[in-house]
Amino acid sequence: SPAMVSQVDLLSSLASLVGSDERARDSMDLMDVFLGESDQGRDELVLEATSRTAIRKGEWAMIPPYDGPAVNRSVNIELGNSSEYQLYNLEDDLGQRDNLAEENPEKLEEMIALFERIKG
Repeated sequence: SPAMVSQVDLLSSLASLVGSDERARDSMDLMDVFLGESDQGRDELVLEATSRTAIRKGEWAMIPPYDGPAVNRSVNIELGNSSEYQLYNLEDDLGQRDNLAEENPEKLEEMIALFERIKG
């Protein structure tokens, strides 16, 4: 399924499966998605890795600016650090190679506003 889910959604989904009313903060009951009965997952998702956060909404991903090297040279892994906002259309660029921030300022502003609203 192309549905977007998070591992935290397992908590509410499994609670629903066993008939419990317990729910976890930020967790959604997506049992229908996990069972293959629906392809309607989350609309948006905040991602976190090594104290860095980014947001995905639909096919778009936005990574805010972060200080530090772009690549960890000792293991040749991209770290996502950039002095500029990064915006990617994952439908066309799953590898996140073509930063569309300058070409799509309206979408970038929308994603920044959503990120700031969720982040609080």
